[in-house]
Amino acid sequence: MRVKEITPQEAFQILQSQKNNVKLIDIRECVEYEEERIPGACLVPMKSLAEDEFKNVKERIGIFYCRSGRRTDLLKATISNTGFEKVYILKGGLNAWKKAGFPVLKKQNKIPNVLRQTFIVIGLALLIFSLLSLKISPDFIIGAAVVGCGLIFAGVSGSCLLAMLINKLPWNKHPYKYKICENEGV
Repeated sequence: MRVKEITPQEAFQILQSQKNNVKLIDIRECVEYEEERIPGACLVPMKSLAEDEFKNVKERIGIFYCRSGRRTDLLKATISNTGFEKVYILKGGLNAWKKAGFPVLKKQNKIPNVLRQTFIVIGLALLIFSLLSLKISPDFIIGAAVVGCGLIFAGVSGSCLLAMLINKLPWNKHPYKYKICENEGV
């Protein structure tokens, strides 16, 4: 099946006129979805999107989007085989949707995401160890070196232990992992 790119205006018109026949799918990550999304969108992250993902859907039309359109463009082949009669990609993604002035749901919680929290903790640790090494003892520079080694390890391995720990904090618990469908409509 051929995937067609549509503008935010066309997507909005389809969502309004075909409400019961359209499934709006956000392929971004959970954190991005929580930050802001198009009302009524289902979350199916890119990494869990499979060609047979929607074989049992009742809707005939699927509209897929990401932040800028790049990820949906990369997944065109997978998206084209999802089982919808008509498959669309929102050209320009969520950014174009917002620029066109259409509604978005934004996170009310002002807690920064895990990545930003990790940057804050690392920055504070480096600052504290540096100040302690200047004011109390040069031996505190070892703490800054350990933090630096942790950053190198995270960069090389692609796994940050500090971020994993921060993600376990109570305010970072996600009420869902993926495949979330909201009832709020456009």
